[in-house]
Amino acid sequence: MILRKLAWFFLLCKLSFASSHDDDSISTAIRQLEDSAEYLKCNVIVVDTEYGEDTNVDESDTDEFFCNPIVNAESGHSSSFSYLLELPLDFLNNNREKLLKGDRQILIKEGTINNGTVIIPDDTRIILKPGGRVIEDLSGYVTRRVLVLRVSTIGSNQTYTTDELSHNFFADNDLTLKSQYAACSHGKLTFEPVSSNVSDHIEGGVLDVELNVTAHSMERNELGNLAIGEAERLIGNNLIDVANNIIICQPPDSLGDWVAYAYVHQPYSVYKGEWCGFISANMHEVGHNLGFKHSNLPAAQGSDGIYGDRTDYMGWSYPRQKWPAMCFNAQKNWQTGWFADKALHIDVSNGVWSGKLATFVDYDNAKDDEYVVIKVGEKLYFQYNRAKGMNAQTHDRPNELVVVESKLEGTELLGGLDGNQFNSTFFQYNNFENSNKTLFITICSRHDGNNITDADYFQISVGLDAIDCNVTMSPSESPSLSPSSSPSASRVYAGHHPDRGQLCDDDMEQEIAIPGFLNIKCSFLQNSPEGPVRDFLCNTTRASEVCMETCGTCSDSCKDEGPFFHYEKGFQDCEWLRTQPNFESLCRPGDTPRYYCRETCNSCESCTDNNEDSFNILWWGEKNCTWVNSMPEDKKSWWLEYLCVPDQKAYDTCSKTCGRCEAFPECHDSTSEFTYRGERHNCDWLASELKPDARKTVCQRRHIMRKCRSTCGTCTG
Repeated sequence: MILRKLAWFFLLCKLSFASSHDDDSISTAIRQLEDSAEYLKCNVIVVDTEYGEDTNVDESDTDEFFCNPIVNAESGHSSSFSYLLELPLDFLNNNREKLLKGDRQILIKEGTINNGTVIIPDDTRIILKPGGRVIEDLSGYVTRRVLVLRVSTIGSNQTYTTDELSHNFFADNDLTLKSQYAACSHGKLTFEPVSSNVSDHIEGGVLDVELNVTAHSMERNELGNLAIGEAERLIGNNLIDVANNIIICQPPDSLGDWVAYAYVHQPYSVYKGEWCGFISANMHEVGHNLGFKHSNLPAAQGSDGIYGDRTDYMGWSYPRQKWPAMCFNAQKNWQTGWFADKALHIDVSNGVWSGKLATFVDYDNAKDDEYVVIKVGEKLYFQYNRAKGMNAQTHDRPNELVVVESKLEGTELLGGLDGNQFNSTFFQYNNFENSNKTLFITICSRHDGNNITDADYFQISVGLDAIDCNVTMSPSESPSLSPSSSPSASRVYAGHHPDRGQLCDDDMEQEIAIPGFLNIKCSFLQNSPEGPVRDFLCNTTRASEVCMETCGTCSDSCKDEGPFFHYEKGFQDCEWLRTQPNFESLCRPGDTPRYYCRETCNSCESCTDNNEDSFNILWWGEKNCTWVNSMPEDKKSWWLEYLCVPDQKAYDTCSKTCGRCEAFPECHDSTSEFTYRGERHNCDWLASELKPDARKTVCQRRHIMRKCRSTCGTCTG
């Protein structure tokens, strides 16, 4: 025994010595360890899990690591099964970045497998080394074979029939995994069902797997391994030899509060019950198989923002069939290579770049000088997130230029530019790549195509400390009495309509002439402190008529809500909102700041139909809003499509009927309790016992944030 320990000691010394000399010595030493039966050898698999609404799991860390045992070190052949790998915390912290890359193998001295989990002895030796995983190239035209396992267990049947699952994943005439990936990739990526020629047990790409166990009595990965083993017995072959993607539909009573999970850069994705039929979950988890990471919001103040980018499928998944129709953000579209011939990598150190950014939706119509995805530097990506076609139901920032940044654990949505605000708003990134310069991106103009031969595109400008739209930026937008040559953001309130019933608000569009100086707008007065300058302008110019609220000409009951709210970069307040250069896009209808900062965003307007006014409808003559509302619903919906467009008078006359009124959601705290630091509390305790700063700290816990939506400022999240 002593001699054996000495042998290991000298071998490990050799490994340590080699690490500072040459890679060949390292490889030789590791191979000697691999040949030893004392070491459990695994491919490391990154597993990402989505949880249900009521989970108490900390979703800031949904990545887990599984062991896929290597059964032949020489050939690299691995088992069909995978097991939970609970690594020691210090090892995990020291190697997390390497592990998340997913191309690693791990050697665990005296490691064993029991009840679906790798057992790691205390103080044992663990060695991490590069693996042999090959990342598939998705550029060009790629076809992948898909096999769906419909798993049933004792006392628990599947949510969907075999035919329903086949339709859900492979139908061409519906919103399915196959049709949507084909649409988003413009035909570059096709998923086809595994043929029944592989096995008589396969029908429409679906294999029924019956297990003689109860689903709620074992962990999800154990049930998954049993399903894989039984499936391979039924078809007489390894699953990965017949399919590129294996989708496992587990019964609805599977143990745990997870709803779906996937192996990153590996073929397996798993769903619980009804979630196997939800398109957003299917696109999300199979996206992980393809190597996509999460689409998040920036992490700040301890709030992770995971899944927070809802412009694409790698953000939140939704418990609904056949909805929503959307695609992927700029980083994913760059990663796939689907649009490689229309992708541009800009080197801003060479000066300002100006050009055309077409929407990826119109990729097939984009001209030679129109790009659909742009990368700046090493980590910044943006695209035109046009809400139409296969991307019509993108949730966040529709019809905007959307910017994301690549991070280790996914992308972060940094912001967007409203396509209606030309030359007046810009995205800025301070100290871009440690250059001590600010990156600016702006939209110079918007051009709408015809959906047949011409693409929708933005004319944009990208540069360091500069913007060039071949126009002069108005210096009156700067909140300073001194003329400024640098561009600054215009604070135009998104969604403001001059004919809508504003109670007492500033007119953010009109300019006020200051004799002998510059023209100003109400944004200048709003950013000026109360005192002589504001008093002089309000009393001696048209400001008292244009900026009625700021100048005190009128007043109303419209107020900003609450001490803080949760938005993108953590907890913010309305004072923060007023200082943002992209103020107008943050105040867009339907978004969080507009809900909480109603006074700041001018979102307290009244909205009614004007039944005293009428509009002419061809040979139907003069009609009013009451006439429209008196129709049966089937006829009314048709008329609304015809009348409720900007070029019809009814669009303004029947604001309420046309659905143009903002409906702020009702928001209440839950009456149920939650656990915080080992103690049970409720939302009343959070609201009444804690000061705002302490309340923010508690509200950073996602399960608390969901229960105490009113108190935590998450009513619109």
